[in-house]
This record gives sequence, C-alpha cells and structure tokens, in this order.
Amino acid sequence: MNRIACIILCLVVLVLSECKTTSRSTAAIVAAQPPKASVGVKEESKPPLDSTATAIVLGQTVYTTKCYQCHDLPRVTDFSREDWSDIMIKMSRKAHLSNTETDQVLAFVNNIVKQ
Repeated sequence: MNRIACIILCLVVLVLSECKTTSRSTAAIVAAQPPKASVGVKEESKPPLDSTATAIVLGQTVYTTKCYQCHDLPRVTDFSREDWSDIMIKMSRKAHLSNTETDQVLAFVNNIVKQ
C-alpha cells in the first residue's frame, strides 16, 4: 500500500506542476514518460503493478487532468461511492471519457472513499 501511495503522490506532484494548461489524454501522459537509459548499468528489476493499482493511478490522472479542465476538483471524500457512481454517469459523457477512463476514475475515488 505504501508503494501505491508513493506512486499517487508522484503523479499528483507531476499533474499539479503542469497546472490547468494541459489537455493531453491519459494515454499521452503515460506515453510521455522518458525512456529508461540502458548504458551498461544494470537496473534493479521491479515487479509490475497489479491492474487495480494501475487503474487507481490512471484514474487519479484522468480525474486531475480532465475534470479540472472544466471546474475545480471536488474533494473526493465529500461524496459516497453511490454518489460518485451517479456523478460519473453524468460527467463521463460531458467530459467525453471512455468506458476505461470512467472505470479508472471510479477505481481512484473508491480507493479513497471507503464506504
């Protein structure tokens, strides 16, 4: 869990440093990661993130980039899981989110909202 929190924190810093000026898609943000150098230095092998952790991280990225384009971000904990489900039905259409992006945002908010 500490690893997920660290990854989420890094993404928040990255997204906040770009402020409200970006309109790149989630795929473009992920693809923009710099390639890893392989100049004869053996890099420590890291296990891949599981699909849930990946969905949470990508969901936060979608939430902080696409939702923020139109309005201030609400505090995730101000709403229940049921509220978020209803909100995402309405807002995913307005934001032109794919089904995958919608599921990722729900994974992100459901990870924070425990009930």
